[in-house]
Amino acid sequence: MRHIATAPHAGGRLAAFVNLMMRPQVRCNAAVQWGLGVGLERKGARDHAWQWGDDPGYKNYVSTAPKGGPA
Repeated sequence: MRHIATAPHAGGRLAAFVNLMMRPQVRCNAAVQWGLGVGLERKGARDHAWQWGDDPGYKNYVSTAPKGGPA
């Protein structure tokens, strides 16, 4: 997630890879899509990438807005 959050500002090969990840591949509904390995959702003016985990005894969720901008 750190690379997803920082790569677009750094440029180069990593930024190009993050741009591919953030490109919608599967549209679930009007609000939620899937990119390459991450869920995609627009909140306000920001595009967010997110992922979750659900294992016995543990649950987690992480979200980032790689390109920033106003909320």
